[in-house]
Amino acid sequence: ITSRSVKCVVVGDSGIGKTYLLFTYIKKIFPKEYIPGFYDTYTTQVNVDNQTISLNLADSAGREEYDHIRPPLLQSSQCHHHLLLHC
Repeated sequence: ITSRSVKCVVVGDSGIGKTYLLFTYIKKIFPKEYIPGFYDTYTTQVNVDNQTISLNLADSAGREEYDHIRPPLLQSSQCHHHLLLHC
């Protein structure tokens, strides 16, 4: 079994549930209250094709005044696929 690390950045508008989605995925619980996020990172281990991958998930701030933070985060990301969630 080989292992590697992958960093993905979650982006989106403020208040749409980015932090809640990541928190629920990592902790496996559904918080009852709103979880505000600014810039948090979450790490978990996943197994894909007999490889252990350290998945580093970066939660970006969605408010416009933090737009300048997003480009450096995206440039450091190793995920080059886009997933659109529309609720």
